[in-house]
Amino acid sequence: MNKKCVLLLVIILNPFMVFLGADTVRNKAQSHFDSLSWTVNPDLLPATPVQGVNVPGSNETFPSLQPSNPAEGNPLYPRMEGIGILDYTGIDSALLSTVNEVSSHFMDKKLPSEVCDSSRSFLATLTTYRLSRIPDPAAVFFSRPIEEGEGTWKVLYCLSVKRDAKKIPVLVEVLFKANGASFTVYDISLDGESYVTAAQ
Repeated sequence: MNKKCVLLLVIILNPFMVFLGADTVRNKAQSHFDSLSWTVNPDLLPATPVQGVNVPGSNETFPSLQPSNPAEGNPLYPRMEGIGILDYTGIDSALLSTVNEVSSHFMDKKLPSEVCDSSRSFLATLTTYRLSRIPDPAAVFFSRPIEEGEGTWKVLYCLSVKRDAKKIPVLVEVLFKANGASFTVYDISLDGESYVTAAQ
């Protein structure tokens, strides 16, 4: 009889015990985050309010994700000033692999001759020298490859560097050339203004 009473008491009190435990965790988390000293990161861009769309039959509002120009691509992909929407869907996997590889080399501020076209191997030495004159990139982004002609694709890279605590996006235009099923770097052009600012 006593076992049945104890079991019945546990069943009745169990929801209250869970509730009290959850409330304790919530209170601990609240006191922890309240005790922290919050600061604003000056490197982060200020949030801009997005016009919302009301859901029919509800009081909920959701942001309207619309590109500035619908023809420029899918609004679900992030967009970066200078290089456009970061959407690589439908791009040849071999080309995208080479573009990613060059991005990694730019992070290291080196360009091996193996990724360059055999007739333009000098690009490796010249580009490595030029990149050695700028600060180490914090990140490297690249645009969606654009077909320039038969078997050639243009990609705009953005190397995010800092000079005297100031962020400078160094733009690099790379022309890739198809060699059978693979792709190589055929030409590289650095944006003079951003490069000179970063190299000083």
